[in-house]
Amino acid sequence: MKEFGAELVEVAAIEDRPQAMTAAGEVMALDWGITLQCDTTGKEDASSVGVRSHFIYPVLPEADGTTKNVFPCKVERVIEDVFSYILIVSTKEEARIRVDVTKEQWQQYQKHISGNKIWIGIDEKDVMLLK
Repeated sequence: MKEFGAELVEVAAIEDRPQAMTAAGEVMALDWGITLQCDTTGKEDASSVGVRSHFIYPVLPEADGTTKNVFPCKVERVIEDVFSYILIVSTKEEARIRVDVTKEQWQQYQKHISGNKIWIGIDEKDVMLLK
């Protein structure tokens, strides 16, 4: 996680080979062990992918209807803040990702889950390719 001004950005390295960034607009985030769809136009020299932590959100896969940029994680820690919750989740590669959600979002989501498995989503427009 890196801090850019007041924004917290989750960052993962991009696989360093030509097929890591495809014409279809996909990048392989090595640290997270996932492939993300995003706009790769003019970003061929990117070395990392970043997402602001408040743009990562919990998803109910069966309600979403799509698997684009949605992947399973495990909830490691839930931290209550004044107006929100901070979720620390881990991917199958054991990478830790911070997810910031409102109290209302988390309370609604909790009604539909059991245990510590969570699905998180990232919109294509929120994926940043970084040098």
